[in-house]
Amino acid sequence: MRTGFAVVLALLAAAGPAAAQDACAPLVGTYLTQKVFQPGTDPDTVGRSLIALIGGGVAAWTDSNQGGGEGWQAFTEARGGWTCEGNRFTALVLDFTHPSPELPAQQVARIDVAGTVEGGRMEGNATILFYPLGGDPSDTAAGTNAIRFEFTGTKVTP
Repeated sequence: MRTGFAVVLALLAAAGPAAAQDACAPLVGTYLTQKVFQPGTDPDTVGRSLIALIGGGVAAWTDSNQGGGEGWQAFTEARGGWTCEGNRFTALVLDFTHPSPELPAQQVARIDVAGTVEGGRMEGNATILFYPLGGDPSDTAAGTNAIRFEFTGTKVTP
């Protein structure tokens, strides 16, 4: 009897995250986004992104500015996780900067994302924090050089 109860508990525990992700299934997809222009923002550095909300809670972010620019380093594609509640989602993705002659110290970037998806349209905001390569990106208080922006986008469909 106890063994049967333990098996049921184990199955329920395992189903919890899967059930949560099933509720997020309508949001799964890749979205072509653009940062919302803010007063004083240089349109040449605003860029576009692909944000992918993947089944199983995996998130990916590819940015058109990954090649770097004057005063900022090139960086890798970001990977992480996401969850939702209704049409609202939150994601946390991490990427790495590449060293350059101007900025030789590599960094880890933490990107916190929050938004909504409705009818194939995505709206949200993001905050990027930077850490030394050996730093702990789970410590939000230790992040530096915060960059904040809003974005809008549409779901990529065949």
